[in-house]
Amino acid sequence: MKNIKYIYRIKNILFVCFLLIFIGKTQAQQVPNNNFCGDSGFESGVINMNDFRYGYGNYYDSFLTSTFDNLLFLTPPPTPVSWNSTPPIWNNSNSYKKWYEEITTPTGIPSEDFNAPLVASPSDISPNTNRPQEQYHHRIESIGDDPVIGANLQKVHSGNYSFRLGNAAVIRGAELIQKTFMVTPATANLSFWYAVVMGNPCLAGENCGAGITAHSLGGIPSFMVKIKNNTDSTFHNNLVNLSNNQYYIDNTNPFLTETFTYTRNNVTSTHSESIKYMPWSFVSVDLSSLMGKQITVYFITYDCTAAGHYAYAYLDDFCTSATSDNPSGSVEIDMDKTDDCGEGEICVNYSLPTLPNGSVGNTNLFLDIYQNGSLVSTLNSGALNSGTSYCFSITPALLNSLNGTFFDYVVRANFSINNISLPSQTLGTAGFGQNTNQNDDYKIQCTTTPPPLCCNIPGDLSVELIKNNNPRFGGESLSLQISGITTPIQNIEVSMLDYHLAYGDDLCKPANMGIFGNISSPNNSLGGLVLADNGTQSISWNPGAPGVFNGNIKLNISKPNILNLPCCNGKMYFCLKVKITDVNCNVCEKIVCGSLDLLTKSITQLPVDDIKLKN
Repeated sequence: MKNIKYIYRIKNILFVCFLLIFIGKTQAQQVPNNNFCGDSGFESGVINMNDFRYGYGNYYDSFLTSTFDNLLFLTPPPTPVSWNSTPPIWNNSNSYKKWYEEITTPTGIPSEDFNAPLVASPSDISPNTNRPQEQYHHRIESIGDDPVIGANLQKVHSGNYSFRLGNAAVIRGAELIQKTFMVTPATANLSFWYAVVMGNPCLAGENCGAGITAHSLGGIPSFMVKIKNNTDSTFHNNLVNLSNNQYYIDNTNPFLTETFTYTRNNVTSTHSESIKYMPWSFVSVDLSSLMGKQITVYFITYDCTAAGHYAYAYLDDFCTSATSDNPSGSVEIDMDKTDDCGEGEICVNYSLPTLPNGSVGNTNLFLDIYQNGSLVSTLNSGALNSGTSYCFSITPALLNSLNGTFFDYVVRANFSINNISLPSQTLGTAGFGQNTNQNDDYKIQCTTTPPPLCCNIPGDLSVELIKNNNPRFGGESLSLQISGITTPIQNIEVSMLDYHLAYGDDLCKPANMGIFGNISSPNNSLGGLVLADNGTQSISWNPGAPGVFNGNIKLNISKPNILNLPCCNGKMYFCLKVKITDVNCNVCEKIVCGSLDLLTKSITQLPVDDIKLKN
């Protein structure tokens, strides 16, 4: 039986467009008290400032300095020109408008109206033209079609709201939302859903056409996720894989879909532009290597360096899990098929990554086994390019290699398509397994806790299972020892309640295991009661003549086959229910459990004196 346990760019290339934060404001403010998953789907309809802080700007602005978080920016900013208006804009007509940024205090009200709608921007014909209010950089979105992509992309992944980061305006804008928290066993898996809309500029080496500027990979619009360890101010962006082991995506990502031509209006003309979008996708980031550290996670969007293409993203459903509609694949533990003790299986359901053109990728599954927080073994499925489910076998050999009573486990799924690495997914936390405690996921040896039983027969009735070893005659014999009966008995029933098998090696399990688990007895009568149904999974002694019985009942239990090899061994574990009824219709039920060795051949060396040689 199964006891089910219901336990859940920066590129490293030259890249002059990036993010901004006003260092003076940032350093003066206290880090908010983050509750990690609070309002994880933005269903409150507002930005939870205990969970998030945000900012925006232009990455040519004066405050884009490498002094903020040291490694947050790749290059120092150019020498700024002066500005003196509110909201501030460059007063040099040859410079781009400054997009002021705002980092709010934990309890402050954002000065930016993030609830303004998203519409297409005027073109970059006049850098100093004030941008429309519709282009605010942060917004709580409600259910509906994306205004650029249309019905092919919904603004909300689930529920009624999502969060939009960025806008459809250009001029080298950059937006950020950040989340600070301590990494604990409960927060070591950062997960969220996101979707992205971005311009599709012509890349260097492509036939861009007359008058079209070719873009380098480092200069196109993008979305990225960065991880900073606040303890030592180091970045750990290698923990994030949005695609191809990168912590960013750009318009070369294989899951981006190129849409219809999008018409953008400005004050003088109408022109068309190709747009790409990433459908709603799931990301899981394993933060267990930063356990006990305070970290900040940055979600960033930015426009292209040529100031002609934008990018914006939607975020939703933090602290949730992947589902089968995730384009890069999914995995979940199948609790209905997963055991939690002894020889058994740990099973998962999965879906494979699928590109917009229908191409299907593969997954490689791993089961990491931990004891006392240390990794002691890893099982691997190998590459799976079809199917939807897989089970890891928990064999006796594996169980025998472990110490203690329990182990913890973590399931990891690596996904890929066309030799491109896709976001991995982790179920559980390294060192802890499926919850925040150690050594409690899977019990190495099953123990059966008998259910509460009734015993109304007068006296001190006792039932004991006796096992006698008889190696001379090839094995063990069983008997039930019954004592304490003082009133006449009208029925004794012995039935198989539960059994399970453990082979020393899977290779010892034959294809035909035979018929096993049946009970028989040579005792045809017991104190006037007559044996019935002998050789089945429930035998009984019925009247006859009722009488008082105290004594032993010999039993045989049929065992499964095992390969006839000296190296093979195994055990059959079982529990019997004994039900005794007296003449006054009082009932006493007892459960007894035991085990039997599976018979194997043995090789015995006879003494030399017993060997007779024929001349």
